Amino acid sequence: MAIKGGSNYVTDIKTKLSELLTELDKIVTDYDPIMIGECGLDFYWPRKQNFSKQEYDECVGIQRELFEGQIMLAIKHDLPLTVHSRDSLPECLQLLDKHPKAKVVMHSFTGDYGQLLEIRERGHLVGINGIITYSSAKDLRKGLVKYLKDSDIKTPKDLYSQGIVLETDSPFLLPRGSVQKKNQPANIQLIWNEILFLIK
Repeated sequence: MAIKGGSNYVTDIKTKLSELLTELDKIVTDYDPIMIGECGLDFYWPRKQNFSKQEYDECVGIQRELFEGQIMLAIKHDLPLTVHSRDSLPECLQLLDKHPKAKVVMHSFTGDYGQLLEIRERGHLVGINGIITYSSAKDLRKGLVKYLKDSDIKTPKDLYSQGIVLETDSPFLLPRGSVQKKNQPANIQLIWNEILFLIK
């Protein structure tokens, strides 16, 4: 991750990030999107790379700076923000806490009941996708059932009223039971069916 021999490395990176955020601001202004993201923090992949401590810290620092810039951009344009938080939920929430005006969907949630509550207590939405259909996602399945146990869920709108949104993450995270080889938006039905099965 580090640029060898570059004494102005940090300055160069900060300049580049500023340029990228300025460019993103222009794109948002010109094309009027419906959401900013997916953005956020991912500590899983840097750990998989066997980075040195310095390289890891630099990678995480760059991610934090870029993510905070995107949060501020979403607030500026009054757009929701979809947040990736792989192995980094506490750090993502800490940054989001600094910007309470942000409208947030925590994308591809895989956590437990306690983490779900942490997100919902802040008013953020929780994105549930095909992972909910995996028997290996025990914490997620138990946590969602516990969270929804006193709710009368009959439609996806009822689910939304509890701060839960359905998503597919197409073309990835194919739900169990899909006949397709790649995920697609139509599979939202399988995700919804699984939630109904779990909470009945």
